[in-house]
Amino acid sequence: MNSSLVITHNEDGVHLFIIGSFISCSEHQQRQNTNRGGKYSSRPPTPQDKKQMAAHNIYFCSFHEKPNLETHTITMLTEEQNNSGQESRRNFLKKSTAIAALTAASPLLVKAAENDEKIASYFEKIPLLLEINGKPYSLSVEPRTTLLDLLREQIGLTGTKKGCDHGQCGCCTVHVDGRRINSCLSLAVTNHGKKITTIEGLANGDQLHPMQEAFMKHDGFQCGYCTPGQIMSAIGCIREGHANSPEDIREYMSGNICRCGAYPNIIDAIVEVKKGGKAV
Repeated sequence: MNSSLVITHNEDGVHLFIIGSFISCSEHQQRQNTNRGGKYSSRPPTPQDKKQMAAHNIYFCSFHEKPNLETHTITMLTEEQNNSGQESRRNFLKKSTAIAALTAASPLLVKAAENDEKIASYFEKIPLLLEINGKPYSLSVEPRTTLLDLLREQIGLTGTKKGCDHGQCGCCTVHVDGRRINSCLSLAVTNHGKKITTIEGLANGDQLHPMQEAFMKHDGFQCGYCTPGQIMSAIGCIREGHANSPEDIREYMSGNICRCGAYPNIIDAIVEVKKGGKAV
């Protein structure tokens, strides 16, 4: 036992006070049997007791008298409860009643909130025209929808990955009118009338894009999660004229993070496509 135990005797019996942590019933049983023949006192502390207990941060324990000591219930009163037991009970009843009311009403509140959200989203949606991977789309989207969420959740093009969702990892890279962007940072409505290309739109049927083939040849990926963004960014890097050396490639591909550390192989893949002179 790590706590300090104080035992007092008077005509009413034995009273236990614990300083510090809680102690087990078996330890109480042994102490009580030793001090007063196994009988417990349930007398609450007097006002004088309370004053002394508050001054020394002592907790009072009362025990229900039962023959079977294993079933004894220990009630520990904090300093605040010792000073205002009735007030604490009233507060407990108030809080428990409020919680019960909220629990009963929560399904209705949630449903009402969902309905309000649906109605609001219906009136807030904006018409949007896009060309995605060569296919025209006429859409209706909320102003807050990002291009990434539109591609993944409404169009179903899940090749573009959501990583950090803050434009820091680059796995959401797509091409907008031929230029690479982080789609998680671009609102869908700001791309009205533009041409979007995702990783799904690079291959021509069964014929892979040269950058896709180079990544496979040089093992430019391991887990594959960042690979769509890496490939899209690599193509943009060559188009922008920033793939003239491994140093340039490292600099202009630095916004695309590979947790597996496949950077050397990614650079080799980009260098091969650049030197091959194939259209990207």
